Amino acid sequence: MIPSSISETGGTLIQVLFLKNSLSGCLPAGIGRLQKATVFDVRFNKITCPIHQSLGCLSKLEQLHFTGNLLYGEVPAEVCQLANRARLLNLSLSENYFTSLGNGCLDLLRRGILDVRKNCIQGCAGQRSPEECALFFACRKYCPAVEYVPCYSEWESRSENHGSSSPSAKKNGR
Repeated sequence: MIPSSISETGGTLIQVLFLKNSLSGCLPAGIGRLQKATVFDVRFNKITCPIHQSLGCLSKLEQLHFTGNLLYGEVPAEVCQLANRARLLNLSLSENYFTSLGNGCLDLLRRGILDVRKNCIQGCAGQRSPEECALFFACRKYCPAVEYVPCYSEWESRSENHGSSSPSAKKNGR
């Protein structure tokens, strides 16, 4: 399991490399706070959950690799949009169980940035068989529901806009 404390390294962590570590469980909601990360690579583990929208906050990301896990659900539009508003050059999501693509993802497929082979996405070439997908989804999976994690907290954006340095300064009118 990737520890939730990984989000505390957001100001310093540049590369996350957890390849072939037999990691399982859910992705921590705070991974979208790794604002300096250029590489996030968790290929060939057993991570079982949907991808969080918060990954769309990783504006310096160049490589995002989730190949060979047990991820499912929709590929969030926020993640695909990283190729247009950030530096994302490679989004590897093959050999999972994704069922749909968010807005903007088809364009990445055409441009060769996104790889979704061996998933469960109807209408995309090179997918798993319907039987294999049905078997996967027949087994119960559980990750706690994750509320949307904004890229910046409310008070951080306010202090940037108004020059105050803390929530108490805002409260006292400073």
